Amino acid sequence: MQLVTTVAAVLLAAVFAVSVAGKVRSRSAFAAFVRSVPGFGVPARLAGAVAVAVTVTEAGVVALLAWSLLAGGRGIGLWAAAGLMAVLTVGVLRAVLRGEGARCRCFGQQDSPLSWVHVGRNAGLLLVAGGSAVAETAAAEPHTLAVAVPLAGLLALVVVRLEDLAVLFRSSSPTR
Repeated sequence: MQLVTTVAAVLLAAVFAVSVAGKVRSRSAFAAFVRSVPGFGVPARLAGAVAVAVTVTEAGVVALLAWSLLAGGRGIGLWAAAGLMAVLTVGVLRAVLRGEGARCRCFGQQDSPLSWVHVGRNAGLLLVAGGSAVAETAAAEPHTLAVAVPLAGLLALVVVRLEDLAVLFRSSSPTR
């Protein structure tokens, strides 16, 4: 079970780290993220504060996940990731249900309209975080990390590029 929770923690840390990096890589990237926040039902006057709060919280979750992995934080990072994913999933679900074309700036670069793909991605990450938090473990052993890190890196790549994969599979499906 330790391998599963270790893969989950590394996966979540990688996804949130990419998310933070994409948002803060430049002023224009962060400004684009701020502009996308009202699409989630946040008043425009609060968009900047919410954008900062989301980005700082994501960075905090990365730090907690790293601490949990290396110092045996007994899953606090996984619980924090589960809590943040719950909030983000509800926000994306509300935006999709409203159908007003809210844009995804989740990783800073993509600018696609939110869809059920985003809801599914977030729900999957929520299940990974929540399930792993329930099965919380002590500090990961070095040999567990040696297996978990490459596996989680591959999974994180799939999660981060899920929109591109969805488009690829949609465009290659046969037409009638």
